[in-house]
Amino acid sequence: MSLLRSLVLSIVLLSLSSCGFEPVYGNRQGNPVVNSAMLGNVSVGPISGRDGQILKIALEDYLNPASAQKANPPYRLDATLVKTIIPGVVGSDASIERYSVAIESKFSLIDAGSGRSVYSGTAKRFGSYSRSKSDFSTFVAETDVTKQTIEELAADIVTRISALSISRSSSM
Repeated sequence: MSLLRSLVLSIVLLSLSSCGFEPVYGNRQGNPVVNSAMLGNVSVGPISGRDGQILKIALEDYLNPASAQKANPPYRLDATLVKTIIPGVVGSDASIERYSVAIESKFSLIDAGSGRSVYSGTAKRFGSYSRSKSDFSTFVAETDVTKQTIEELAADIVTRISALSISRSSSM
């Protein structure tokens, strides 16, 4: 009976793997889907701090994957970044054992010609990490979760901007 069950399960799994299913809001590499009208047409303004540099690089990678930015792109993306570390779990000896990281970005897509804001919004993402006995391990865990959370934040911002450009181009 178990041989028959495993054979049926194998057939079902093989048939599902070739059905062509793809996520609605993303591609197979886990990157956001960027409207082709936005590629190379958005420059990213400076964002202060090391975490701001990580966000700027992630946004540029998504918006200009082949470094195909125009000489004078018609749009500029300005953003701010605020990172908050929140103690989450307190141990029996009153030590903090787990931290949450909240990262918030206020962003604005600006028409470079008129200087007028076309779209603005706020994106927020959360991550967490555990404190280790080693200070270095804790530092690395915080750095890794911060980078991953910022990359998720950048993907969210790019998805929103792409959706805006799609809705604007379809209404024209």
